[in-house]
Amino acid sequence: MAVIGAGLGGLSAAARLAHAGLEVHVFERADGPGGKAGTLELGGFTFDAGPSLVTMTDVIEEPFLDCGREPADYLNFTRLEPICNYFWPDGTTLSSHHDVEAFGREVEASTRDGAEELRRYLRYSQRIYDVAGEQFLNG
Repeated sequence: MAVIGAGLGGLSAAARLAHAGLEVHVFERADGPGGKAGTLELGGFTFDAGPSLVTMTDVIEEPFLDCGREPADYLNFTRLEPICNYFWPDGTTLSSHHDVEAFGREVEASTRDGAEELRRYLRYSQRIYDVAGEQFLNG
């Protein structure tokens, strides 16, 4: 069985196929695995190219569980506060928070939007996820 691409999706598929007993060969055009979640070496430094924010740890843990492995033996998620910080060329900064009220205050202080717009957007996003999330993630 051939898997093209050693990003998170390709590695997950390859692990599941191998766990099912198939011989798997993974082909990747980059120098190493990881895809968008890989690393970049530049000027003697190594940079994490992965996401700045992981919102669905269960999706990342699932391939380990599917292969009879304990995710905690391989991964250690640490909840940060703030979650992450964003910086724009005009000097604007925004810190993302778990607490919606704290995040709303940050949005009001750093952008032209208000906390109520954030809450509306989060409710809208939740409705979309409730209707289509399972189909798009696991369908």
